[in-house]
Amino acid sequence: MKMHLISHGRLRGNVLVERLQQEYQASVQHTEARGHAPELALRLPNDVDILCVAGGDGTLHEVVHGLMSRPESERPPILLLPLGSGNDTARMLGVRASMNDIQRRLASINPLEWDVLECSVGDDGQKRYCTNVLDVGFGGDVARRFNTTFRRLPARIGYIAATLHAFASSRVHEITITIDDAVVTAPMLTAAIANSKWFGSGIGIAPRAVPHDGRADLTLIKNVGVLTYLRFLPQLIRGVEITDTRIQYLQSTVVSVTTQTPLPIEIDGEFVGYTPLSVHVHHKAVRLLV
Repeated sequence: MKMHLISHGRLRGNVLVERLQQEYQASVQHTEARGHAPELALRLPNDVDILCVAGGDGTLHEVVHGLMSRPESERPPILLLPLGSGNDTARMLGVRASMNDIQRRLASINPLEWDVLECSVGDDGQKRYCTNVLDVGFGGDVARRFNTTFRRLPARIGYIAATLHAFASSRVHEITITIDDAVVTAPMLTAAIANSKWFGSGIGIAPRAVPHDGRADLTLIKNVGVLTYLRFLPQLIRGVEITDTRIQYLQSTVVSVTTQTPLPIEIDGEFVGYTPLSVHVHHKAVRLLV
Protein backbone atom coordinates (compact mmCIF):
# COMPACT_ATOMS: atom_id res chain seq x y z
CA MET A 1 0.00 0.00 0.00
CA LYS A 2 1.51 3.29 -1.11
CA MET A 3 0.60 6.20 1.16
CA HIS A 4 1.18 9.89 0.60
CA LEU A 5 0.56 12.63 3.17
CA ILE A 6 -0.27 16.29 2.55
CA SER A 7 0.16 18.21 5.80
CA HIS A 8 -0.49 21.78 6.83
CA GLY A 9 2.87 23.52 7.13
CA ARG A 10 2.43 24.29 10.83
CA LEU A 11 2.40 20.54 11.54
CA ARG A 12 6.08 20.04 10.75
CA GLY A 13 7.42 18.01 13.64
CA ASN A 14 3.97 16.88 14.77
CA VAL A 15 4.31 13.55 16.60
CA LEU A 16 1.33 11.92 14.89
CA VAL A 17 2.41 13.01 11.42
CA GLU A 18 5.94 11.74 11.99
CA ARG A 19 4.73 8.43 13.42
CA LEU A 20 2.43 7.86 10.45
CA GLN A 21 5.30 8.63 8.09
CA GLN A 22 7.61 6.17 9.84
CA GLU A 23 5.19 3.28 10.41
CA TYR A 24 3.65 3.32 6.93
CA GLN A 25 6.63 4.66 4.93
CA ALA A 26 4.45 7.51 3.76
CA SER A 27 5.89 10.23 1.59
CA VAL A 28 5.10 13.67 3.02
CA GLN A 29 4.60 17.15 1.60
CA HIS A 30 3.96 20.15 3.83
CA THR A 31 2.09 23.16 2.52
CA GLU A 32 4.13 26.34 2.20
CA ALA A 33 1.26 28.86 2.11
CA ARG A 34 -2.46 29.15 1.66
CA GLY A 35 -3.41 27.82 -1.77
CA HIS A 36 -0.49 25.37 -1.96
CA ALA A 37 -2.44 22.20 -1.10
CA PRO A 38 -4.56 22.22 -4.32
CA GLU A 39 -1.37 22.18 -6.36
CA LEU A 40 0.05 19.29 -4.32
CA ALA A 41 -3.17 17.29 -4.71
CA LEU A 42 -3.39 17.98 -8.43
CA ARG A 43 0.16 16.69 -8.96
CA LEU A 44 -0.28 13.62 -6.78
CA PRO A 45 1.33 10.49 -8.33
CA ASN A 46 -1.25 8.17 -9.88
CA ASP A 47 0.01 5.12 -7.97
CA VAL A 48 -0.94 6.50 -4.50
CA ASP A 49 -3.35 4.11 -2.74
CA ILE A 50 -4.17 6.26 0.31
CA LEU A 51 -3.95 10.05 0.55
CA CYS A 52 -3.55 11.28 4.13
CA VAL A 53 -4.55 14.86 4.88
CA ALA A 54 -3.22 16.36 8.13
CA GLY A 55 -4.89 19.58 9.16
CA GLY A 56 -8.36 21.02 9.57
CA ASP A 57 -11.36 21.66 7.37
CA GLY A 58 -9.46 24.34 5.45
CA THR A 59 -6.65 21.96 4.51
CA LEU A 60 -9.12 19.27 3.43
CA HIS A 61 -11.00 21.90 1.44
CA GLU A 62 -7.84 22.81 -0.48
CA VAL A 63 -6.86 19.18 -1.10
CA VAL A 64 -10.32 18.36 -2.46
CA HIS A 65 -10.11 21.45 -4.67
CA GLY A 66 -7.00 19.94 -6.28
CA LEU A 67 -8.46 16.43 -6.51
CA MET A 68 -11.54 17.69 -8.32
CA SER A 69 -9.29 18.75 -11.20
CA ARG A 70 -8.25 15.10 -11.60
CA PRO A 71 -10.36 12.34 -13.20
CA GLU A 72 -12.52 10.55 -10.65
CA SER A 73 -10.52 7.35 -11.12
CA GLU A 74 -7.38 9.25 -10.01
CA ARG A 75 -8.78 10.46 -6.67
CA PRO A 76 -7.47 8.09 -3.98
CA PRO A 77 -9.41 7.58 -0.73
CA ILE A 78 -8.59 10.17 1.92
CA LEU A 79 -7.42 9.39 5.44
CA LEU A 80 -8.15 12.57 7.40
CA LEU A 81 -5.97 13.45 10.40
CA PRO A 82 -8.10 16.14 12.11
CA LEU A 83 -5.43 18.43 13.50
CA GLY A 84 -7.01 21.80 12.72
CA SER A 85 -9.06 24.31 14.67
CA GLY A 86 -12.62 23.33 13.76
CA ASN A 87 -12.44 19.70 12.53
CA ASP A 88 -16.13 19.66 11.62
CA THR A 89 -15.69 17.14 8.81
CA ALA A 90 -14.05 14.75 11.27
CA ARG A 91 -16.99 15.29 13.62
CA MET A 92 -19.37 14.21 10.84
CA LEU A 93 -17.19 11.20 9.98
CA GLY A 94 -16.76 10.19 13.62
CA VAL A 95 -12.95 9.97 13.34
CA ARG A 96 -10.19 11.18 15.65
CA ALA A 97 -6.56 12.26 15.52
CA SER A 98 -5.10 9.26 17.31
CA MET A 99 -2.87 6.43 16.16
CA ASN A 100 -5.41 3.85 17.33
CA ASP A 101 -8.13 5.40 15.20
CA ILE A 102 -5.79 5.69 12.21
CA GLN A 103 -4.83 2.03 12.52
CA ARG A 104 -8.49 1.06 12.80
CA ARG A 105 -9.37 2.90 9.59
CA LEU A 106 -6.39 1.53 7.68
CA ALA A 107 -7.17 -2.02 8.81
CA SER A 108 -10.72 -1.93 7.47
CA ILE A 109 -10.33 0.43 4.45
CA ASN A 110 -13.97 1.44 4.64
CA PRO A 111 -14.41 4.46 2.33
CA LEU A 112 -17.47 6.68 2.66
CA GLU A 113 -18.43 8.29 -0.62
CA TRP A 114 -18.76 12.04 -0.08
CA ASP A 115 -20.48 14.69 -2.17
CA VAL A 116 -18.66 17.87 -3.15
CA LEU A 117 -20.33 21.22 -3.84
CA GLU A 118 -18.97 23.09 -6.85
CA CYS A 119 -19.30 26.83 -6.31
CA SER A 120 -19.12 29.65 -8.81
CA VAL A 121 -18.23 32.78 -6.83
CA GLY A 122 -18.61 36.41 -7.83
CA ASP A 123 -19.29 38.11 -11.14
CA ASP A 124 -16.25 36.41 -12.68
CA GLY A 125 -17.46 32.92 -11.66
CA GLN A 126 -14.35 31.88 -9.73
CA LYS A 127 -14.58 28.11 -9.19
CA ARG A 128 -14.28 26.73 -5.66
CA TYR A 129 -15.25 23.44 -4.07
CA CYS A 130 -16.92 22.89 -0.72
CA THR A 131 -16.72 19.64 1.25
CA ASN A 132 -18.53 20.82 4.36
CA VAL A 133 -20.50 24.11 4.64
CA LEU A 134 -20.54 27.47 2.90
CA ASP A 135 -22.25 30.58 4.19
CA VAL A 136 -23.41 33.86 2.65
CA GLY A 137 -23.67 37.04 4.70
CA PHE A 138 -23.18 36.90 8.45
CA GLY A 139 -21.13 33.69 8.34
CA GLY A 140 -18.53 35.30 6.10
CA ASP A 141 -18.09 38.07 8.65
CA VAL A 142 -17.77 35.53 11.49
CA ALA A 143 -15.09 33.59 9.57
CA ARG A 144 -13.15 36.81 8.95
CA ARG A 145 -13.27 37.80 12.62
CA PHE A 146 -12.31 34.32 13.82
CA ASN A 147 -9.31 34.11 11.49
CA THR A 148 -8.05 37.61 12.28
CA THR A 149 -8.89 38.03 15.99
CA PHE A 150 -10.04 34.88 17.77
CA ARG A 151 -8.04 31.99 16.26
CA ARG A 152 -5.77 31.73 19.32
CA LEU A 153 -8.71 30.79 21.52
CA PRO A 154 -9.96 27.18 21.79
CA ALA A 155 -11.88 26.63 18.56
CA ARG A 156 -15.46 26.47 19.81
CA ILE A 157 -14.96 29.43 22.18
CA GLY A 158 -13.27 31.38 19.39
CA TYR A 159 -16.12 30.80 16.93
CA ILE A 160 -18.75 31.74 19.50
CA ALA A 161 -16.77 34.87 20.43
CA ALA A 162 -16.44 35.82 16.75
CA THR A 163 -20.18 35.29 16.30
CA LEU A 164 -21.09 37.48 19.26
CA HIS A 165 -18.62 40.12 18.09
CA ALA A 166 -20.11 40.10 14.59
CA PHE A 167 -23.61 40.69 15.95
CA ALA A 168 -22.49 44.17 17.02
CA SER A 169 -22.45 45.29 13.37
CA SER A 170 -24.77 42.71 11.81
CA ARG A 171 -27.50 43.69 9.38
CA VAL A 172 -30.11 41.78 7.45
CA HIS A 173 -29.95 41.99 3.66
CA GLU A 174 -32.41 41.00 0.99
CA ILE A 175 -31.21 37.71 -0.46
CA THR A 176 -32.75 35.76 -3.32
CA ILE A 177 -32.27 31.99 -3.24
CA THR A 178 -33.19 30.00 -6.34
CA ILE A 179 -33.37 26.23 -5.88
CA ASP A 180 -34.65 23.32 -7.98
CA ASP A 181 -38.32 24.22 -7.82
CA ALA A 182 -38.69 27.47 -5.90
CA VAL A 183 -37.46 31.02 -5.41
CA VAL A 184 -37.15 32.53 -1.92
CA THR A 185 -36.59 36.28 -1.54
CA ALA A 186 -36.47 37.73 1.97
CA PRO A 187 -34.39 39.88 4.33
CA MET A 188 -31.87 37.43 5.84
CA LEU A 189 -29.01 37.55 8.25
CA THR A 190 -27.33 34.56 6.66
CA ALA A 191 -27.86 31.69 4.22
CA ALA A 192 -25.91 28.49 4.81
CA ILE A 193 -25.55 25.86 2.08
CA ALA A 194 -24.37 22.62 3.58
CA ASN A 195 -23.03 19.28 2.46
CA SER A 196 -22.43 18.22 6.06
CA LYS A 197 -24.08 18.93 9.39
CA TRP A 198 -21.49 20.88 11.38
CA PHE A 199 -19.52 24.09 11.02
CA GLY A 200 -17.86 26.65 13.30
CA SER A 201 -16.34 23.95 15.53
CA GLY A 202 -19.46 22.04 16.42
CA ILE A 203 -22.40 24.23 15.44
CA GLY A 204 -25.08 22.01 13.87
CA ILE A 205 -26.23 24.42 11.19
CA ALA A 206 -27.77 21.76 8.90
CA PRO A 207 -29.46 19.07 11.02
CA ARG A 208 -30.78 17.13 8.00
CA ALA A 209 -27.54 17.04 6.04
CA VAL A 210 -26.29 13.71 4.68
CA PRO A 211 -23.00 14.16 2.79
CA HIS A 212 -23.66 11.44 0.22
CA ASP A 213 -27.34 12.00 -0.70
CA GLY A 214 -26.68 14.15 -3.77
CA ARG A 215 -28.42 17.19 -2.26
CA ALA A 216 -27.33 20.42 -0.62
CA ASP A 217 -29.06 21.43 2.61
CA LEU A 218 -29.97 25.09 3.06
CA THR A 219 -30.54 26.88 6.35
CA LEU A 220 -31.95 30.37 5.89
CA ILE A 221 -31.84 32.62 8.94
CA LYS A 222 -33.81 35.85 8.92
CA ASN A 223 -33.65 38.65 11.50
CA VAL A 224 -32.12 36.95 14.54
CA GLY A 225 -30.39 38.97 17.25
CA VAL A 226 -27.72 38.05 19.75
CA LEU A 227 -30.12 37.13 22.56
CA THR A 228 -32.08 34.81 20.25
CA TYR A 229 -28.82 33.26 19.05
CA LEU A 230 -27.80 32.53 22.63
CA ARG A 231 -31.22 30.97 23.25
CA PHE A 232 -30.78 28.77 20.16
CA LEU A 233 -27.16 27.86 20.97
CA PRO A 234 -27.87 24.65 22.98
CA GLN A 235 -29.93 23.29 20.07
CA LEU A 236 -27.25 24.29 17.57
CA ILE A 237 -24.59 22.48 19.59
CA ARG A 238 -26.80 19.37 19.69
CA GLY A 239 -27.39 19.64 15.94
CA VAL A 240 -31.18 19.52 16.12
CA GLU A 241 -33.74 21.49 14.12
CA ILE A 242 -34.99 24.77 15.54
CA THR A 243 -38.71 25.45 15.27
CA ASP A 244 -38.97 29.16 14.60
CA THR A 245 -40.49 31.14 11.75
CA ARG A 246 -37.20 32.99 11.28
CA ILE A 247 -35.35 29.79 10.35
CA GLN A 248 -36.13 27.80 7.21
CA TYR A 249 -34.66 24.46 6.10
CA LEU A 250 -34.60 23.47 2.41
CA GLN A 251 -32.85 20.95 0.14
CA SER A 252 -31.78 21.18 -3.49
CA THR A 253 -29.33 19.86 -6.07
CA VAL A 254 -28.72 23.30 -7.65
CA VAL A 255 -28.69 26.63 -5.80
CA SER A 256 -28.10 30.21 -6.85
CA VAL A 257 -27.79 33.23 -4.57
CA THR A 258 -28.13 36.85 -5.64
CA THR A 259 -28.12 39.99 -3.50
CA GLN A 260 -28.68 43.69 -4.04
CA THR A 261 -25.43 44.42 -2.20
CA PRO A 262 -22.43 42.07 -2.59
CA LEU A 263 -22.23 39.92 0.55
CA PRO A 264 -19.22 37.94 1.82
CA ILE A 265 -18.99 34.19 1.23
CA GLU A 266 -17.04 31.73 3.35
CA ILE A 267 -16.40 28.15 2.29
CA ASP A 268 -15.20 25.61 4.86
CA GLY A 269 -14.15 28.42 7.19
CA GLU A 270 -12.29 30.50 4.60
CA PHE A 271 -13.41 33.82 3.08
CA VAL A 272 -13.50 33.39 -0.72
CA GLY A 273 -15.27 36.42 -2.18
CA TYR A 274 -18.66 38.05 -2.61
CA THR A 275 -22.03 37.26 -4.14
CA PRO A 276 -23.42 36.30 -6.62
CA LEU A 277 -23.02 32.57 -6.05
CA SER A 278 -24.15 29.40 -7.76
CA VAL A 279 -23.76 25.87 -6.41
CA HIS A 280 -24.31 22.39 -7.79
CA VAL A 281 -23.63 18.98 -6.29
CA HIS A 282 -21.06 16.47 -7.51
CA HIS A 283 -22.56 13.26 -6.14
CA LYS A 284 -20.09 10.95 -4.36
CA ALA A 285 -17.10 12.77 -5.85
CA VAL A 286 -14.47 11.78 -3.24
CA ARG A 287 -14.02 9.02 -0.65
CA LEU A 288 -13.06 9.40 3.01
CA LEU A 289 -12.03 6.55 5.28
CA VAL A 290 -14.23 6.02 8.35
